[in-house]
Order: sequence, then C-alpha cells, then structure tokens
Amino acid sequence: MLKELMFLASYGATDGTAIGNMFETWHQMGFFSYIIPFLLIFGFMFGILLKLNLFKDNKVINAIISLAVGLIAIQVPIVSKFFSVIFPNLGIALAIILVIMIVAGLFLSNVDKDKDKWINYILLGIAGVIIIVVLVNTAGALNWSASQWWLDNWSMIVAVVVIVGLVIAMIVSASGSKNKT
Repeated sequence: MLKELMFLASYGATDGTAIGNMFETWHQMGFFSYIIPFLLIFGFMFGILLKLNLFKDNKVINAIISLAVGLIAIQVPIVSKFFSVIFPNLGIALAIILVIMIVAGLFLSNVDKDKDKWINYILLGIAGVIIIVVLVNTAGALNWSASQWWLDNWSMIVAVVVIVGLVIAMIVSASGSKNKT
C-alpha cells in the first residue's frame, strides 16, 4: 500500500495519472462547468434566504427558490465562464493576502494591537486593492467593456485614492491633536 501511495504522490494532477484522468473525466462530464457553479449559486442563495428569514422557518420554500435560481443561472454560458475565471484568480489573491499577513506578522509581532489599529487598515486596504485587481482581471478575461476603461484609467484612480487617503489622514490627525490640547 505504501508503494501505491508513493506512486500517486510522485505525479501531478494533469500528467495522466489516475487522479489526473479522474479530473479530466469530470471536466468532460461538465462537473466543473455545471455542477460546481450550480452548487455555489444554490448554496449562496439558500444561505441568503435563510439569513433574510423571508419564509420564516420554511426551508423547503428556500430550497425550491434556491434550486430554481441555480438551475436558471447555469443555463447561461457566461456563468460557467465567470466561475472558471474568478475562482482561480481569487485563489491567487488569497495566497498573496496570506503571504502579506504572514510577513506583517513576522515584522510587527511586538505591536500593541489596541493602540496601532492603522496596521489593520493598511492590510485591509491592500486586500481591497488585490480584490479590485481580481475583479478587473476577471472582467478583462470575459471581454466586458468596463475592463478596458479600468486598464486605461487605473493610474488616475490610484492617484485620486491616494490623495483622498492623505486628506483623510490629515483630517484625522488634525482632529486628534485638537482633542489632546
């Protein structure tokens, strides 16, 4: 048995091994194009309906509505393409955010978290920028017209955000110094 496990561990998922063949078979059957997007849409819709509590505790109605929305959504080919583009990009973005948090944790381990909340805001800002990049890249991959506008004007948007951030920082620091006197 150990020999078989070592054999499986020595190959990747796409080089013709049993696992690679299994994923290829699933891909050919539409598992990643239809089943996974349907399950995601169904799950999100069901969770939202439960949270809204529109139908009180009647989960059957929530399930029927979620099922209908999920089935209708996967009929449109753009839904499958959207999921196949955004989730790999999101995985990369989450890995980048995780690395930033690990590096920040290494260098900022002695920081008083109650007094130095600016670190959280900086990390949140970096995460926001990364998510915006993921959304713009997804729009570009799907040939949505707004993606070209973002590509043409990203430098102006960054400049405006930085200027607004500096103005807010100056206002906050000025109001903080008034309170201390």
